[in-house]
Amino acid sequence: MRPRRLELEGFTSFRGRTVVDFDGADLFAFCGPTGAGKSSLIDAIVFALYGAVPRYDDLRAVAPVVSQSRNEAVVSLEFSVGGDDYVATRVVRRTKGKGATTKEARLERVHSGGDPEVLAGTADEVTKAVEGLLGLGFEHFTRCVVLPQGEFAQFLLDKPKDRQALLMRLLDLGVYEQMGKRARERAASLATEVKVLDGKLEQIGAASEELVAGAAQRCRETEALEARLRTAEPQLQALQESVRRGRDDAATASDAIAVLGAVQVPDGIGDIAEAVAVARRAVAEAEAREAAAADTLREATAAVDELPDAGVLGRVRAAHERRAKLAAQIHDLGESLTPLAAAEDDATTAAKAADEQVEVARRHLRSVQDSHLAHTLAETLAPGEPCPVCAQTVTTVPSLDTPAEVPAAQAALQDAEAQADAARATASAAARDHRDAAGQLQRLHEQEAELAAELAEAPTADECAQQQRRRTELEETVRSATSTFDTARADHAKARQALDGAEKADKDARGRFLAGRDRVAAWTPPEPGQEDLRDDWAALARWAADLVPAQRDALAGAEAAVAKAESTAAAVVTELCAAAAEIGIEVDDVAGLTAGVPRAAEQARIAHATAETNLAQARSLRTEMAGLEAARKVADTLGRHLKTDGFQTWLQREAQEQLVIGASEILEELSGGAYSLALDDKASGFDVIDHRNADQPRSARTLSGGETFLASLALALALGEHIASMATRGAARLESLFLDEGFGTLDADTLDVVAAAIEELGAGGRMVGLVTHVSDLAERVPLRFEVSNGPNGSAVERIES
Repeated sequence: MRPRRLELEGFTSFRGRTVVDFDGADLFAFCGPTGAGKSSLIDAIVFALYGAVPRYDDLRAVAPVVSQSRNEAVVSLEFSVGGDDYVATRVVRRTKGKGATTKEARLERVHSGGDPEVLAGTADEVTKAVEGLLGLGFEHFTRCVVLPQGEFAQFLLDKPKDRQALLMRLLDLGVYEQMGKRARERAASLATEVKVLDGKLEQIGAASEELVAGAAQRCRETEALEARLRTAEPQLQALQESVRRGRDDAATASDAIAVLGAVQVPDGIGDIAEAVAVARRAVAEAEAREAAAADTLREATAAVDELPDAGVLGRVRAAHERRAKLAAQIHDLGESLTPLAAAEDDATTAAKAADEQVEVARRHLRSVQDSHLAHTLAETLAPGEPCPVCAQTVTTVPSLDTPAEVPAAQAALQDAEAQADAARATASAAARDHRDAAGQLQRLHEQEAELAAELAEAPTADECAQQQRRRTELEETVRSATSTFDTARADHAKARQALDGAEKADKDARGRFLAGRDRVAAWTPPEPGQEDLRDDWAALARWAADLVPAQRDALAGAEAAVAKAESTAAAVVTELCAAAAEIGIEVDDVAGLTAGVPRAAEQARIAHATAETNLAQARSLRTEMAGLEAARKVADTLGRHLKTDGFQTWLQREAQEQLVIGASEILEELSGGAYSLALDDKASGFDVIDHRNADQPRSARTLSGGETFLASLALALALGEHIASMATRGAARLESLFLDEGFGTLDADTLDVVAAAIEELGAGGRMVGLVTHVSDLAERVPLRFEVSNGPNGSAVERIES
């Protein structure tokens, strides 16, 4: 890890934004007065990487890093590892009370010309990613890269267990444990593969040269028999063809005998022609009867058609009847009009007389009321209403006795009015009855006139009756003729059906004859006469009987040829079956030979190929198993050797011895030949060899402060110089070293030697940073970062010599 740029704000004494640019810094010093903030810059580097400050007792405490009067601290470190550039940033924010949180953190890989790649986004993720990049945890980093105040001699005076753990991590010796695990896993995997191959070998079964030779011999035997079978096949096929032809000839002759022998004159063939003649005569007679009935029906239908339509006659006769009924109604209604008119006149006269009586009664009432005017006026008064005479408001209606004449006159007027109403109602009803009767009579006259107009050119009622009677008689004649015609037509149909049946029987008989002749057409039968079917049948039967003896001779000859061919073929098959039995193929006929021998030959070829394949596979499997077993033994041996910690312990001891050799040379130079380092008796701790005291060894814990600083510095310088050569490929990358204070305990000569050693280390390409307030040492380095503390906090100034 090599720092490139440090930026911090609100961190400890650096309240304002501060940037430290390490570009071109191989050897530099943070210098300034005590308390200026030099060590805080080292703290900031460690905090950006691991989120903790090595000088704090409680490594989890983050609140102290926030500057006073500030609520947050931000630290960002740009650094490189193995040629890649990274940026680690952490933010600390105060919380309620005296606490703080540092959850906000990120680690990014910087790509030239592109956006940064975020590798971690939380505080824990950043710490874990940094440990993976550097190969060091916080404790190891602060013991071999950053040597903070008060802990400079930590590695020198560490417990053996802790020192071994650090070396284990620095040298990446854990890779051997992983190697042992991988070797044991590889051995187990190879053992499984060997077991699988052994199972495959068991599945193959026996595989040897003898089995291959036996299979080859079986192939030769079956293929030889197969060749004999192919040679005999043409002869067997010819014999089979002879058998087939003979059997076909025998079957043909046998069929001919059966077909020709079946030609016989059918029974009853002579009755068919007579049945046809009888049926034809019956059809002729039925046709004559049907024609006569049709003529009678046609004449009767024509006579009916000459008369008026029955519907028309019915409507005319009904019209005559309606007219006669209307005439009677007109006569009766005309006679009733005279009494209705007289009744109307009488009712009108009575109504007038009643109206006159009402007027007389009304005048009598007014006369009586005039005689008693005061009483009459009092009846019209109402309290609160004006008086009709004086126009004064009536307050009290006077109480007067009613004269006896007034009620009598009022009752007489009411009786007269009631009688007048009744007389008027009677007169109105009489007028209505007279008017209705007159209107009805008028309508009847109009209806009678319409009927008269309709019947002007129609026959009379008597003529209609006469024509209807004539039509009824003729329709009865038509019905009788229709029945006779239907009967005749049905008889004709039956006769025709009987004729069809007879003709069909004749046609079927002729068809059976032709079919029987067709069955023997192969032997050229005689042509039929087409006149007498019975004679045709007799001629055909005689011809067939004459051919049967020749067909019997042909049948005997064909059967003899079949027997001879079958005997010859059986001899050939018997010979081939015997040859097959000699090599273990059990067959007893041609089908068995043609199926069994090629199958046996193919099975032999397959068995031979399988035996050769199995032998080759077995050889290949055994070779592969031998290779796998050898590899398994190697992996198993390596796994067992690396299973214990002996190998790692040996490597640690070797590394520690090399480290002591390198550190001892540096210490002798730093001490002017006074001291060197060596491992103690247990090889777990360090002894100092005092060359000024007869090379007496003593524990490193007995050294003074200045001597301890020199020894620790020698170990730190040797660790950085030799770790790369001692470590595995994945070891920690110690590209930087930071030394915090400790130089104030050195005298001028020793300081000069230390400075020269540090200058040489920086010239070797490793970054070395010093934290010191010793001006003589600071002035010797090529680059200084002057740290000062003012009212606004600490500040840094880069000064190059």
